[in-house]
Amino acid sequence: MTNDTRISKEILINQTHRETRIAIMENGVLAELYVEKPENARIVGNIYKGV
Repeated sequence: MTNDTRISKEILINQTHRETRIAIMENGVLAELYVEKPENARIVGNIYKGV
């Protein structure tokens, strides 16, 4: 990767009493979206490695 090629990454988290939403943004574009509801298995606290 050269100095001219930069990737901007952001993690956005929104939580209400009904669900937690986690968005991974790359260069301003949505790359991944996770939605967790209390009745489903939890993803918060787990570690994932992207490729």
